Amino acid sequence: MNAPSASFCILPWVHLFADEQGIMRPCCMTLGDRKSAGRDADGQPFTVARANLDDAWNSPFMKELRRDMLAGRRPAVCVRCFDEEDLGMESHRQAVNETHRARIAEAVAATGEEGESPATLIRSVDLRLGNVCNLRCRMCSPLSSRLLIDEWREMFDLAADDPRLERLRRVDWFARDEFWSTFEKYVPEIEMLHFGGGEPLLVPQALDFLQRLIDRGVADRIKLSYITNLTVLPPRLAELWPKFRSVSLAVSIDGYAEVNNFIRYPTDWARLDANLRRLREHGAELNVRSVTFNTTVQLYNALRLTDLFAYTFSLAAPHVDPYPRLVLLSGPEPFSVGVLPENLRELAAARLRDFVARWEGHWPEPDDELPRFRDGIDGVIAHMQTSDMAGERPEFLRRNAVFDRARGQNVCDIVPELAPLFEVTA
Repeated sequence: MNAPSASFCILPWVHLFADEQGIMRPCCMTLGDRKSAGRDADGQPFTVARANLDDAWNSPFMKELRRDMLAGRRPAVCVRCFDEEDLGMESHRQAVNETHRARIAEAVAATGEEGESPATLIRSVDLRLGNVCNLRCRMCSPLSSRLLIDEWREMFDLAADDPRLERLRRVDWFARDEFWSTFEKYVPEIEMLHFGGGEPLLVPQALDFLQRLIDRGVADRIKLSYITNLTVLPPRLAELWPKFRSVSLAVSIDGYAEVNNFIRYPTDWARLDANLRRLREHGAELNVRSVTFNTTVQLYNALRLTDLFAYTFSLAAPHVDPYPRLVLLSGPEPFSVGVLPENLRELAAARLRDFVARWEGHWPEPDDELPRFRDGIDGVIAHMQTSDMAGERPEFLRRNAVFDRARGQNVCDIVPELAPLFEVTA
């Protein structure tokens, strides 16, 4: 069945998502503000650690979301997908509708007049396992990496015992056995289990849970997937992953070599490259059926995207998609492409056009995702041409100075083309 409206997304019917703090939201693309989550009778957001699933699944927020989607209205919390679609890029909404196409008719038929839907339809779960991470990505926040707390303290002049930072130091819902025991009750219907973070491969409790699924005899029908920085591949995975139906990895990578090390500090490029080549050559031994790349397009990498593309192209294999999924940075705004002066945005767009021209006629195989990649590049170029956020430039310079000072780095040593950016406001 085709989608019943132009704004329909299957996820609010079949997908359970919890962000790094355990707050239940419609999906990973919804904006992380107070309006993007359902709330209980006390006005607190539903969390996977303490919520009654039925109450959360059919909260007033979720029922209104489903009604809007069926009526063709664009829910405000879904603006990121619609913005990408308006630029001609394939959105997460469009991709998941295709993945779950066979379930659309059942989902629509089961929807009540108020937008209620049975939780028994949930087939996929996405858990962002807190803020345990080994990287301090420049465009990230302590919500996803607690290693950023000290730099954010300086950046925003916060006290060492600021209660907001203390809460971020103690995010541990995913480390409690009672959470996993409760969550295990819903496993019988799950077909897809996705982990993100933080860095999910650093969370031992998640690996322990995989063993519990194996012991229950349900692992062989569950597809596992991860968003990972792939700087670690725990040896235990060789025992666990082959017991599941399949494993898919979406590798977050934002530049080639030193550019990635700089943005996603302190990545060791040699180790990341070795892990990627291991998956390319020996993925079958780990039951890894799919490796894809996620790239966040931002100020720091806009002028060097083509170097990354050439690298991922070199990894092409039947189970390795060489065409990165391009995602426009939605925040923090000071690191957005639109902060670049117009001449640098034009240079970045020209490099993308030249890259496409050079590869025309001999794109790497498999090229199933080439149309999506080409649309992504066109969307990025369109964004560069229309996005002017010069007003955020002073804030970028301030934040960048904090990072450079704390890490002993200088962005102009890594991407010299960005030097004029610092002269504009000097």
